[in-house]
Amino acid sequence: MIRFALKTLCLLLLAHGVAAQQRYFPQTTGEEWQERSAAELGYDAAAIEHLYTYLEAANSKAFLLLEDGEIVLEHYMNGFGPDSLHYWASAGKTLLSAAFGIAEAEGHLNLNESSRTYLGNGWTSCTAEEEATITVLDHLRMTTGLDDKGDFFCTEPECLSCLAEPGTRWAYYNAPCTLLHDVLEAATGHTPTRFIRDHFRATTGLVGAYVPLGRYNRVYVSTARSMARFGLLLLNGGAWDGRQVIPADYYTRMTTPSQELNQSYGLLTWLNGQDSYMLNGAREVFDGSALPDAPADTYFAAGANGQFINVTPSRGLVWVRVGEEPFVGGGEYVGADFNNEIWKRINSVLPKTSTALAEPAPAPAAAVFPNPVHDRLRIHASEAMETLTLYDLAGRPLRRRSVSGDAGEFPVTGIPAGIYRLVIHYRAGRASQVRVSIQ
Repeated sequence: MIRFALKTLCLLLLAHGVAAQQRYFPQTTGEEWQERSAAELGYDAAAIEHLYTYLEAANSKAFLLLEDGEIVLEHYMNGFGPDSLHYWASAGKTLLSAAFGIAEAEGHLNLNESSRTYLGNGWTSCTAEEEATITVLDHLRMTTGLDDKGDFFCTEPECLSCLAEPGTRWAYYNAPCTLLHDVLEAATGHTPTRFIRDHFRATTGLVGAYVPLGRYNRVYVSTARSMARFGLLLLNGGAWDGRQVIPADYYTRMTTPSQELNQSYGLLTWLNGQDSYMLNGAREVFDGSALPDAPADTYFAAGANGQFINVTPSRGLVWVRVGEEPFVGGGEYVGADFNNEIWKRINSVLPKTSTALAEPAPAPAAAVFPNPVHDRLRIHASEAMETLTLYDLAGRPLRRRSVSGDAGEFPVTGIPAGIYRLVIHYRAGRASQVRVSIQ
């Protein structure tokens, strides 16, 4: 009965056009990029002009919007052009996170190892025992427990003191993320710029480099189209034209909650559509979604002064904004406020009869039982599954199992009683998660 109901749901979704169109991928060399006519798609011409006017007044330099990989909107302003270079600011953290997924899959490092395996002893001013408990994964989740109230950028040991146990406190803190550059270089023997070039340029055409900014910070610099290429890679589940660039399991970890403290944060990636969220520079936990005017399945890379890469898988949308500090939002919360302001105007641009930004398509349906469970979970899904991974609430993978088809089993014997997350990765590239109680 359950399987019949799920298959019926799947057929209904397909009948209503939920299935994504085939995606376009530009060539990895050259400037050719297929475009789609905004007019033919039914975009509101007046609303497009209002969007561009708003962006230009907000000190923007470039804006691109893709549907299923094709460029629908591309606008440059304030002296900027297609070949102009600009920094990603902290949006480059999401690219760095993707590099870590590749490095882990290639066996260069273990995200659950202590950071001092790669940074050496004494990289903080914590005690040796405290320092040893900080893992690479804590850097990627923003849960190092280091005190973020001092110099936000300083990576010297005297600037890095322990405030809480790793994994017990979420704080958006730049310095521990900057040190990930040193971790990646120690683990792979290549700078992040070289590593990303070697793994992304030939596969996706992304071209850029990390450059110093100030005494400590390092930011990625590229064209706006390179940012859009990275967004398209993410849109397609980390794959580019049939080639998996970012490991599928790691892509899921990037784009789902990495811990319970801030549900709207994956691995150096911001998530929308969660029950609550925290912001950079704030300790409060806010109810609701970080971007109330964006589709719930949107996730995004965000940097200072409003550098954005937004990805909405259920709609096949990617959009990029590049520029200087806008006149709205401002301060510590520009990443959420300004992003949402742009989404409001995008909603006006899209055709009123289109479902492009209606309620997003639900994740594939899956029945997981029994739950609570003692020894073995049974999973029935509405579409073909690929892998099942069980995570603890700190975001650490505990057990993984490959599956084929829309039904499978997952043994939990030997795992301590408690609450866990089962992430279901589907063959089509989407993922869903279920909270599981093991007794």
